[in-house]
Parts: sequence; structure tokens; C-alpha cells
Amino acid sequence: MSTFVLIDVGGGDLSDPLRLENDTSGNAAIFRVQNNGNLVVLIDGVLITLANHVQISNSLIVGLGLVQTGTASVGFGLTPPADGKLFATKTASSGFIFEGVDTEVTNPFGMLLNFSASSPDDNIRRFLECIDATTARLFIDSDGDVNNHDGIYGTISDETLKQDIEDAASQWDDFKALRFRKFKFKTDVAAHGAGAQTKLGLVAQEVRATSPGLVGSSDMRHDQRDPKKPHVPDMKLTLKQSIVFMKGMKALQEAMLRIEALEAGP
Repeated sequence: MSTFVLIDVGGGDLSDPLRLENDTSGNAAIFRVQNNGNLVVLIDGVLITLANHVQISNSLIVGLGLVQTGTASVGFGLTPPADGKLFATKTASSGFIFEGVDTEVTNPFGMLLNFSASSPDDNIRRFLECIDATTARLFIDSDGDVNNHDGIYGTISDETLKQDIEDAASQWDDFKALRFRKFKFKTDVAAHGAGAQTKLGLVAQEVRATSPGLVGSSDMRHDQRDPKKPHVPDMKLTLKQSIVFMKGMKALQEAMLRIEALEAGP
């Protein structure tokens, strides 16, 4: 095979069919077509590193810190691992490892994690796992369970962010009216039959009859992701569980006052 070489100084690898070199004594090729068909473009510098060149071959694409293998695995900052499809590493002392920005004004959406071919519904396969150098800190399991290391779920509550602060009204009647039920989810029965777990909780339609402020709604339609097709919402009622808890705490305070009054006697 003939070789075409453009160089500023002597040297170079004549095994490359096409080669363009820089003017340093190292004869580093800033553009080369290798005899195996690979294409390499050096962005700057003499020595090839992960951050300064682009290489395209039949099984690998490397470019400016990005690596894509023939198995469609992609890595940012280093070669992607064999057991993952997207991998990124960050060595800088500040900034996020990942930041997604949706600039859509009228219809923005965030992140979607989708097990499109199965429904594990268990505590082994996970949607999200957060770990540090020593300890597992947070899991979101495929059955929707959320577990964290400290068992703490907080609320932004600083006084400087609030106004119109006053004592809450009695929650005695509202909390007393709640009907706590046992039930099974239809999807669990379809997947597990008689082994479906029995849950303890509230039914949104029943709660709405006495405390409509505790009930919201959400689009549960998850099988329409084609932007060319109109999205048909499937709105289902949801329950503001944390507010139910706060109502219960207020009702408990009222019960404590009544008990203390009875204990004190006339």
C-alpha cells in the first residue's frame, strides 16, 4: 500500500497510508490514517492522552476524554467498564459529575429510569444506588421502596423562609375520619398472585370526602414516549402522606392534653 506523508521535519511512521506530523522532534502525527483503517486526530501536544485526541476504529471511538467501545459502552474520563453502558469519572475538586439541563420553557421533564423489558418488583434490582467510599447510603429498589442509611427524611423548615405563622387548628375530627384499610395492588396480584403483599394505608377517594387537601393527582401513563404521538394522560389520585403524618401528630397532642386533663381531675 502506498503512503502519503506530510511532515515539517524528517521522520514519521511510513506504515501509515496517510500521516500529517507536527513540527516537534517527536514527530507526533496530528492526523493519521493507520494501516489497520483506524483514524487518529491529535488535538494538541506531542504525546497522545485520553484528553487530547480522537480515534475511530471498528470497535472503539476515543475522543477528548470520551470512550465508546464496540459493545456501545461509553465512558467519560476513562475506558468504560465491561458491565455498564455509561460511565463517567471526575477528578476536579468542585462541580457535579453529572448535570442535565432542560431548556424547554413550556413542557420540561427530568430523568427517566425505565426497565422496559421486565418488572422485577423486588429489593435486589435497583433503580438507584448511592454509595460512598465506605458505606451504602441510599437505595431506590425496583419495587419502589426507598431506604437510606440514617432513616431521616427532612423538610426545608427555616423560619426566615416562612410567613403567616400561627397555631394549627384542631385535627381531631379530620384524623378520626380517616379510614385505615388493608388492600392489595392489582399490579402486585397480576405479578405474584396469592403471594401479593397486603398493604396498610388509605384510599384517596375516601380521604378526599373529608380532607380534600390531602389528595392530589399524577399522570401514571408511562408507555407513550414517542414525541411524534400525542400524550394521553392517565391521571390517578395520590395521597400527601407526610401531611397525614403531621395531622396525626397534631391529633396526638390534642389527645395528650385531654388525657392530662382527665388525670388531673376536677
